[in-house]
Amino acid sequence: MPEFRYDPVSGRQVIIAPERLSRPNAISAAAWDYDDAATCPFCAGREDHTPAPLTVLTTRNEPSKSTTDPWQVRVVPNKFPALQMEPLPISDSNELLQARAVRGQQEVIIESPLHIRSLTELSIEAASAVVRTYRDRLLTAAQDGRFQAGLLFKNYGPSAGASLGHIHSQFVAFVETPTELACEAEAATRYFGAHQHCLFCAILTTETTLENRVVAANGAFVSFCPFASRLPFELCLMPRQHQSRFELLTDEECAALATFLQDNLRRLEAVIPHVTYNFWVHSAPFDSAGSDHYHWHIELLPRIAVAAGFELGSGQLINPVSPEQAAHRLRA
Repeated sequence: MPEFRYDPVSGRQVIIAPERLSRPNAISAAAWDYDDAATCPFCAGREDHTPAPLTVLTTRNEPSKSTTDPWQVRVVPNKFPALQMEPLPISDSNELLQARAVRGQQEVIIESPLHIRSLTELSIEAASAVVRTYRDRLLTAAQDGRFQAGLLFKNYGPSAGASLGHIHSQFVAFVETPTELACEAEAATRYFGAHQHCLFCAILTTETTLENRVVAANGAFVSFCPFASRLPFELCLMPRQHQSRFELLTDEECAALATFLQDNLRRLEAVIPHVTYNFWVHSAPFDSAGSDHYHWHIELLPRIAVAAGFELGSGQLINPVSPEQAAHRLRA
């Protein structure tokens, strides 16, 4: 029987309706429909096709801004940013037509000089370099003084919004904390005020005690399908130890996270051939004083279900695969 499930972090309600899985094409993953290797601007040897790098991690694991050193990871400004630092005077006297500039900085993290697609294709050393770059871009923004928060995200595959096949992710530094992160931080602060402990730690304790939604676990990290999963096979990855700020990870923790992330992505790729997905890192806003309240985590959403009239018209998400069933399949 379909049921409402409530997410205590976002406040959203999701309908879990496994009966709908029997519909034709209830979930599907389309094959990648582009092969851009011949013209890819992210491949080694075409560095002049992108803006000058903000930073480069060389094959010697040293940061650099050189355009000639062999590299593992390059970070460049996004040529088509959704926000910018220059303020634009936007206003209107009509209270129904209010607008203002979206300010921030958007970067592209090119995760390999080779024309490959998935993090699972990287060696553990190369994947660790990517995760260290994630950490370092977040730390750089946190220390900048102009920004309130940062968001690391990956669009993997055409249906997930990726316009190029070459392995890459993006980082955005926000002058104002984005809505989703602000809502999470507010919920965490409220819960801490009422219970004197971390909301995310409480969720983690519940999931590891029940175990039926846990996908993978080791001494440092746990992954599970959230109780109120928005989409089939949604995953959440969390550190076992309470940590509010992703940018404070050590090199050793970055390497351990890279291994764990690759493991979870391999499980997803095994269960859903041609899977496309989005993932993002939620870390405490830079101006947050409540390090006891927030707990960084990674949210991973496969793009294998389409929002139709019911979802768009009602604002109510329907997930045709229960998180318990999804976790069982991913564990296997």
